Amino acid sequence: MTTVASAQTDWSDAQKVYEDRLATFFKDPGNFPYAPMEPLAGVDRWTPLPLVTPAQRSISEKALVESRSYAEAMNSTAFIVWRNGRIESEWYGKGVDARTPLVSRSLSKPLTAIAIGRAMAIGKIRSLDQSIAEFIPSARGTAKAKITVRYLLDMRSGMLDQGFSADPAHPYNLALLDTEFGKKIIDSYPMPYEPGTRYSYANAPSDLVAMVIEGATGMRYGDFLSSEVLKPLGARRTYLGRQAERPRPFGLLHVFAG
Repeated sequence: MTTVASAQTDWSDAQKVYEDRLATFFKDPGNFPYAPMEPLAGVDRWTPLPLVTPAQRSISEKALVESRSYAEAMNSTAFIVWRNGRIESEWYGKGVDARTPLVSRSLSKPLTAIAIGRAMAIGKIRSLDQSIAEFIPSARGTAKAKITVRYLLDMRSGMLDQGFSADPAHPYNLALLDTEFGKKIIDSYPMPYEPGTRYSYANAPSDLVAMVIEGATGMRYGDFLSSEVLKPLGARRTYLGRQAERPRPFGLLHVFAG
């Protein structure tokens, strides 16, 4: 894993850390290393899903071939189709196999929905229609108190659409790179729309899901995901980006990509 910060990083100077991250981000925004990375424990041994036999296949061979060809044409690193607990088709690019860790990017976002579902199943969250302010005290009395858990998961939070800005003070950059990004999202990430009225894709709502989980369960998001999702599913270790004020074991995690 590539890192922006090193053991020599002066974590007491939050502004300097932010400026260093910003400089790295502007060089290549599409390949920013979400560092430091935090490992989330899974199981030591995993059992791959079984492959279907030709007789069990429920998706047409033509559809699978066309889909795989599209994945290859788009320079994908892996293509996997599973249904009813079995793999219908799988293909891996050069240098990649079923055991190769891949940067999931926004495929980390569905894990937040699974985490919310698990928190509901064990009684930590009562309803998707609860205000996030019930779990994030700093949201109480703010415009973001109108956001429900459902709106976060639906990307209908009312918060500003995802984008890019070269302005160091822009909320996009603060929400991604500031050492206290959770606070920045609550305090200053814009809400140009009424919650629930408009789909607006953004990374910030997913990071708020992590804060909801932590407020609801009393556990760090990474610990909850590890013990309540990854291990029960039989998944191996994974990583999420931590942008805490220093590399400590209780910093907030970026959960929109990993």
